[in-house]
Amino acid sequence: MSAPRSHSHAPPQQQQYPPPHALQGEPYVMVARAQQMVEMLSQENHLLKQEMEICCDKVAKYQKLETEIQLVSEAYENLVKSSSKREALEKTMRNKLELEKKPLRLWLDAQARLRGEIPWLQSQTHRNIPPSEMFLLLAAQRLLPSPRVDGEPFSCFCIQ
Repeated sequence: MSAPRSHSHAPPQQQQYPPPHALQGEPYVMVARAQQMVEMLSQENHLLKQEMEICCDKVAKYQKLETEIQLVSEAYENLVKSSSKREALEKTMRNKLELEKKPLRLWLDAQARLRGEIPWLQSQTHRNIPPSEMFLLLAAQRLLPSPRVDGEPFSCFCIQ
């Protein structure tokens, strides 16, 4: 291949090159080696480009996945907020219904008591008044409480 180099007392930074007659066969070898190196570097470059494309695809997929996760997270937060609002509204409506139910229950209880008093009143008056008319008569005499209208206090009169 190359001729042995002579060792001289030259400083280590300078190299001694073989004489020109010793390099006659070496240019072809150097060109062949250079071509091999270019081919190897081209192959390595091609493989690195492929690997880089794969990595870029993975990065794009991860970014898309991250965006989708962010959207799901935002949708979940919105769902939690709307669910909390709905639950608060349901609780408010439940409480309102309970408040409205109490006077109606009292009215229904009073109505039932008065219906129970109809036979006794009929026996006291010795008249044969139909129960529906007796009920209306009692209601007209304000013995039967009327259902509460919004803003109007509930009043209950009981028969003794």
